[in-house]
Amino acid sequence: MGEMIWPPVSRPSNPESSREAEAAINESGKRKSHADVILEVVTAWPGLVTSVVCERSGLGQMEGRKRLSDLKAKGLIKAGPLLIYEPTNRRQTTWYPVKPGGQLLMELFGKDSKR
Repeated sequence: MGEMIWPPVSRPSNPESSREAEAAINESGKRKSHADVILEVVTAWPGLVTSVVCERSGLGQMEGRKRLSDLKAKGLIKAGPLLIYEPTNRRQTTWYPVKPGGQLLMELFGKDSKR
């Protein structure tokens, strides 16, 4: 993915410990390496719902959702249509990779792909 400048996630109103935690995950490389894992999952299985992307990544729901947000902010993935996630019977966002130059890859994959 190359070197990334990450969007800030801690707010000025957050305690100092939030900014310290953000700095630590950035400096350690974990934020980038976890984002790389999520991007690999989204690229390998376009159209998965959020919970399944997080599950397949092995990072867990909280970390996976944070990295999905990072990748979306960087323009590397885009949200697709909402689908019902059977275990919870709730709608969740589907995710698709974006080709360099911003073209959404969603049109390459039919709506019947396994979620």
